[in-house]
Amino acid sequence: MSTIQPMRNKPEEIAKDVLKNIETLSENPANVKDYARFYKDKEEFITLTTPVIRQLAKDYFQNIKKADKQYILETCDKLLALRDKNCTHIAFDWAFRIKKHYQKDDLERFEKWVEKYLDDWSSCDDLSTHALGYQGWKFPENIKRLYEWTSSGNLWVRRAAAVSLIYSVRRNTNIGAAFKMADNLLTDPEDLVQKGYGWLLKETTKHQEKAVFDYIMQNKQKMPRTALRYAIERMPRELKAKAMR
Repeated sequence: MSTIQPMRNKPEEIAKDVLKNIETLSENPANVKDYARFYKDKEEFITLTTPVIRQLAKDYFQNIKKADKQYILETCDKLLALRDKNCTHIAFDWAFRIKKHYQKDDLERFEKWVEKYLDDWSSCDDLSTHALGYQGWKFPENIKRLYEWTSSGNLWVRRAAAVSLIYSVRRNTNIGAAFKMADNLLTDPEDLVQKGYGWLLKETTKHQEKAVFDYIMQNKQKMPRTALRYAIERMPRELKAKAMR
């Protein structure tokens, strides 16, 4: 691996160096895997295995962790611009590692990432359940912006709006926002968006099972079956039966 010296190497130089190492690692069959079976629309989806990409992200971050937040986020921008799946996951990994330094206006950068770089459920959920989710949890006043995403023509933007609240509801916060988000996406035609807000409701049951059950019973005539099944997954058998009846 190349020696990276933050503030001497420009962000684009670091990004290119990361990509070079990804290409080298990918030459070893033991380091790659075809994940196509997890994506119904892909015949082939070969990337570095999860342990390998995580280790690479960790090793590189050791070289830049003392740099300022802006430098690290700009480097993430350059990684994302390479349009390589491995680089995308490294960028989102680094962004989450500096979460304690987030400011309210960092949402603007994350919103650009959502609109420009999310093109499958893995990248969407990676960003949403980590960096974006933490940002909404730390600055709940920003959640109102996420409601606007639910009217986007981009299904990944709509899914990100829902999934980004999972970080909060797992900590029993912003529960009201979860139900409002479900309201906004209730009849969304895309199954991946339905699964997204269904997952959000499922996570909410950990702390608010009755509230989620009541919500489902009030809306099940309009709620798509896919969303409903996801939402009730962790409920007791008798509640599942009532919801599915």
